[in-house]
Amino acid sequence: MLKHCKNGLQVRFDAQQSTSQHSRRHDTTAALRKREPQNFPFIKDTELLLAIDDYQGEISTRYALKLMPLVFVRPANIRFMEWKEIDFKKAVWSIPAEKMKMKDPHIVPLSRQALQILEEVRQFNGSYRYVFVSPISTVRPLSENTLNFGLKRISFGDKIVYTGLGIQPARL
Repeated sequence: MLKHCKNGLQVRFDAQQSTSQHSRRHDTTAALRKREPQNFPFIKDTELLLAIDDYQGEISTRYALKLMPLVFVRPANIRFMEWKEIDFKKAVWSIPAEKMKMKDPHIVPLSRQALQILEEVRQFNGSYRYVFVSPISTVRPLSENTLNFGLKRISFGDKIVYTGLGIQPARL
């Protein structure tokens, strides 16, 4: 006889089980479906970085996409990055506690490549509060979905998603 469990799995229920000596686990394994292992999508070598370099979209989005694989922070941290938080001489980005999920200040070391990207974007956005300003209003940061839409435009939207943990494979 089959009995429906809370988690939706069908398991065999044997009224005689309380008197039988065999394992209860043995009875349930036949009812559970075996899943075939599958690999998550991945990106080979530098194809994402090359695609980002070729991105022809809005300037703030382009530079934010270039910076994100170099700093590994949450999307909100990239979006709300301010010029006053960057120390070009020390090559660090100091994210204040109020902008961090755990409410602790965070220091991000900036590589030579990250500093170069920030120098380039400063030519366009250096007079604004935010490093990556919205194309709609220079007093606002990029919108919440801008980075993921940028990835879709370069044909990586079905392969990866920019999440709180950085660039992750898209779950198919």
